Amino acid sequence: MPTFGHMTRAELIEEIKRLEKEEHEKQHQDPTQTEVIRQRRYFALSYLVDPKEITLHTSYRVKGSCAPFTVQYLNGVMAWGNWCEDKQLQAIPLGRLEFSKRE
Repeated sequence: MPTFGHMTRAELIEEIKRLEKEEHEKQHQDPTQTEVIRQRRYFALSYLVDPKEITLHTSYRVKGSCAPFTVQYLNGVMAWGNWCEDKQLQAIPLGRLEFSKRE
């Protein structure tokens, strides 16, 4: 299987659907494995995000979190920034950011 970066848009969408199904099936069996699958899905989603849609130094809602995340810079499919008032930089996959215009 090719890496996400080498997949076509159609292949990524199919892989995301497969991961969603797998995540749903394992949800009650193994929480750790479910979280790994969820993270793989977020990474796959990240390759569908157009980085031009992300405004630096702007706060975004993040899937799976109540706290806002302020994007300082992008590196590949990762957004580097801060949670709320935390000064420590952290990275999250672009696929976890919630914003309009994304399919």
